[in-house]
Amino acid sequence: MLGVNLAWTAHGLFTDHPNIWVPNLIFLGCSTTILSQLARHGVRSVPRLFLPGLALGSVAFALDVAAGPVAFGVAAVIPSATAQLAQLRELILAPSIHGVSMP
Repeated sequence: MLGVNLAWTAHGLFTDHPNIWVPNLIFLGCSTTILSQLARHGVRSVPRLFLPGLALGSVAFALDVAAGPVAFGVAAVIPSATAQLAQLRELILAPSIHGVSMP
Protein backbone atom coordinates (compact mmCIF):
# COMPACT_ATOMS: atom_id res chain seq x y z
CA MET A 1 0.00 0.00 0.00
CA LEU A 2 2.97 2.31 0.53
CA GLY A 3 3.80 2.11 -3.17
CA VAL A 4 0.21 2.64 -4.24
CA ASN A 5 -0.20 5.65 -1.96
CA LEU A 6 3.10 7.09 -3.13
CA ALA A 7 2.19 6.57 -6.79
CA TRP A 8 -1.25 8.14 -6.46
CA THR A 9 0.13 11.09 -4.48
CA ALA A 10 2.73 11.72 -7.18
CA HIS A 11 0.10 11.28 -9.92
CA GLY A 12 -2.23 13.78 -8.25
CA LEU A 13 0.57 16.32 -7.87
CA PHE A 14 1.73 15.72 -11.45
CA THR A 15 -1.77 16.22 -12.87
CA ASP A 16 -2.64 19.02 -10.41
CA HIS A 17 -5.61 17.21 -8.86
CA PRO A 18 -5.81 17.92 -5.11
CA ASN A 19 -8.74 15.52 -4.84
CA ILE A 20 -6.27 12.74 -5.69
CA TRP A 21 -3.09 13.79 -3.92
CA VAL A 22 -4.53 15.07 -0.61
CA PRO A 23 -6.23 11.84 0.54
CA ASN A 24 -3.38 9.72 -0.79
CA LEU A 25 -0.86 11.87 1.08
CA ILE A 26 -2.85 11.16 4.26
CA PHE A 27 -2.91 7.43 3.46
CA LEU A 28 0.82 7.62 2.68
CA GLY A 29 1.33 8.96 6.20
CA CYS A 30 -0.71 6.07 7.61
CA SER A 31 1.24 3.48 5.58
CA THR A 32 4.54 5.01 6.66
CA THR A 33 3.46 5.01 10.31
CA ILE A 34 2.39 1.35 10.17
CA LEU A 35 5.64 0.26 8.48
CA SER A 36 7.70 2.30 10.95
CA GLN A 37 5.95 0.56 13.84
CA LEU A 38 6.62 -2.84 12.28
CA ALA A 39 10.30 -1.93 11.93
CA ARG A 40 10.41 -0.63 15.49
CA HIS A 41 9.04 -3.90 16.83
CA GLY A 42 11.53 -5.92 14.82
CA VAL A 43 9.06 -7.54 12.43
CA ARG A 44 11.31 -6.69 9.45
CA SER A 45 14.19 -4.35 8.75
CA VAL A 46 13.49 -0.84 7.46
CA PRO A 47 14.83 -1.56 3.94
CA ARG A 48 12.75 -4.75 3.62
CA LEU A 49 9.64 -2.83 4.65
CA PHE A 50 10.11 0.36 2.64
CA LEU A 51 12.12 -0.48 -0.49
CA PRO A 52 9.45 -2.56 -2.29
CA GLY A 53 6.86 0.20 -1.86
CA LEU A 54 9.29 2.91 -2.89
CA ALA A 55 10.23 0.90 -5.98
CA LEU A 56 6.60 0.24 -6.89
CA GLY A 57 5.64 3.88 -6.46
CA SER A 58 8.60 5.01 -8.55
CA VAL A 59 7.89 2.55 -11.37
CA ALA A 60 4.19 3.44 -11.46
CA PHE A 61 4.94 7.16 -11.57
CA ALA A 62 7.60 6.63 -14.26
CA LEU A 63 4.94 4.82 -16.32
CA ASP A 64 2.59 7.74 -15.72
CA VAL A 65 5.12 10.19 -17.13
CA ALA A 66 6.42 7.97 -19.94
CA ALA A 67 3.35 6.04 -21.08
CA GLY A 68 0.38 8.02 -19.84
CA PRO A 69 -2.48 7.61 -17.40
CA VAL A 70 -3.75 4.25 -18.67
CA ALA A 71 -0.40 2.55 -18.05
CA PHE A 72 -0.24 4.28 -14.68
CA GLY A 73 -3.73 3.09 -13.80
CA VAL A 74 -2.85 -0.52 -14.53
CA ALA A 75 0.44 -0.21 -12.63
CA ALA A 76 -1.37 1.26 -9.62
CA VAL A 77 -4.53 -0.91 -9.56
CA ILE A 78 -2.89 -4.34 -9.72
CA PRO A 79 -0.80 -3.96 -6.53
CA SER A 80 -3.69 -2.27 -4.75
CA ALA A 81 -6.07 -5.12 -5.55
CA THR A 82 -3.40 -7.66 -4.59
CA ALA A 83 -2.89 -5.96 -1.22
CA GLN A 84 -6.63 -5.88 -0.55
CA LEU A 85 -6.98 -9.57 -1.39
CA ALA A 86 -4.01 -10.42 0.85
CA GLN A 87 -5.63 -8.52 3.74
CA LEU A 88 -8.92 -10.32 3.14
CA ARG A 89 -7.10 -13.67 3.16
CA GLU A 90 -5.44 -12.82 6.47
CA LEU A 91 -8.79 -11.88 8.00
CA ILE A 92 -10.38 -15.11 6.82
CA LEU A 93 -7.53 -17.26 8.16
CA ALA A 94 -7.04 -15.35 11.44
CA PRO A 95 -8.07 -17.30 14.55
CA SER A 96 -9.49 -14.08 16.02
CA ILE A 97 -10.41 -10.79 14.41
CA HIS A 98 -10.95 -9.02 17.71
CA GLY A 99 -10.36 -5.31 17.27
CA VAL A 100 -11.09 -5.26 13.53
CA SER A 101 -13.68 -2.69 12.53
CA MET A 102 -16.55 -4.30 10.65
CA PRO A 103 -16.91 -1.46 8.08
